[in-house]
Amino acid sequence: MMTPREISDLVRATAPEEAVDERPALLIIRAPLVEPGLRGRWMALRDAVAAGDLKEAKRLQEIGNAVIFFSLGRGGIPSIKRAMAWMGCDAGYARKPLGGFIDQAADDKLKAEFRGLRDERKLKGVAFLDAL
Repeated sequence: MMTPREISDLVRATAPEEAVDERPALLIIRAPLVEPGLRGRWMALRDAVAAGDLKEAKRLQEIGNAVIFFSLGRGGIPSIKRAMAWMGCDAGYARKPLGGFIDQAADDKLKAEFRGLRDERKLKGVAFLDAL
């Protein structure tokens, strides 16, 4: 589990040179906490759009959408936090009323459901799905 100091250092070390969003009280972590390749894939999406390769941009966005919408049907934030924990970055429990996965059986069930998503959609390149 990362300490608050380690998270703060990571945020500073990975901050972009130019601010993208300056709204008050908004923190956007612009880089992954555990997987170096993730930021590269999101940059690939941005670059594909900039280059006019909308077919590739759509493909990359659909991968992200699949994981996000699948997670929303399983509690949203708590399921994303579990996926982060599986990759070694424990983001802690999800506060009420969001709920959470508090026992091994619930955690195993969520992993099985994510495996099903991965296999059904033939998703590759998403670290936590690849590792399941």
